[in-house]
Amino acid sequence: MRQRILYFFIIFLSGLSAYSQQTPLITQYMYTQMAFNPGYAGSNEGICATGLVRQMWMGLKGAPQTFLVTIDSPLKFLHGGLGGSIMQDMVADFKTTQVKLGYAYHMDLGTGNLGIGAEIILQNSKLDLGKLKEGAINQEDPLLESTDNKSGDMVVDASIGAFYKVPDKYYIGFSALQLLQTRQKKNGYKLRRTYNLDGGYYWPVPNYPGFELQPSAIIMFDGTEWQTTVNAIVNYNKKLSGGIGFRYQDGVASIPLIFGMAIKSFKIGISYDIGTSGTGINNGGSLEIILNYCFKIETEKFRKSYKNTRFL
Repeated sequence: MRQRILYFFIIFLSGLSAYSQQTPLITQYMYTQMAFNPGYAGSNEGICATGLVRQMWMGLKGAPQTFLVTIDSPLKFLHGGLGGSIMQDMVADFKTTQVKLGYAYHMDLGTGNLGIGAEIILQNSKLDLGKLKEGAINQEDPLLESTDNKSGDMVVDASIGAFYKVPDKYYIGFSALQLLQTRQKKNGYKLRRTYNLDGGYYWPVPNYPGFELQPSAIIMFDGTEWQTTVNAIVNYNKKLSGGIGFRYQDGVASIPLIFGMAIKSFKIGISYDIGTSGTGINNGGSLEIILNYCFKIETEKFRKSYKNTRFL
């Protein structure tokens, strides 16, 4: 029985140490800005919805799984946009469910647009000890009886962020997530403040019409550890894309391979992370699939002036 408990905590702690920030680890962060920056809400010209599924360390039982849905839309009468997300993250028998709702105020700045936003977070994290009790030799083990079978409760927190975008040129964003660092009463689980800085650039390849190089990077810091991810993607006619990346944190490195396809307003992306050090060498890699759809909002154009036929 104690071997099962030890196994669980090895999986759980390895997930926290190798990827210590509590915000979801996403390879295709370029397409899921709403998940970690409330300033992004409404940055597009329509209603955009994104769904993501990520399975880490496919060869390892109890490895982290992430499910994410985001949606955002510009609202002209509010001079900005609204956005939100629902995320579920699982590591062995530890499950976190997070709901976010935020607003971003938009203003023109130079040749681009700046969004400054804030969001409220509702989060519930549970540790299911009931599964560990199954098959236990001693059903009254003090380690198991000291905590509820599903220990967890709802907490409230908040985030802020800024996102600046020059269409078809570049973007840069900064956010501070889980500012209040709220602690759950039942199991003592505490949210950690996490800072994110990311940016990307769109560079048309000279003498090769239709090809565009899209380098991007994101840096995450939770007060203890840094994580850096760099991606380089080549896009062809805004329909097909492919690229490679590099992620590093605390001696653990991986190389993501990224592929994507766009059909009108619908986009699909697939990435596969290959571990090069640490636990990544001995697992089946990490697979991530993302789906995105944007519905453009057509605004009616009113005639600003009228001509008298006498003066035509």
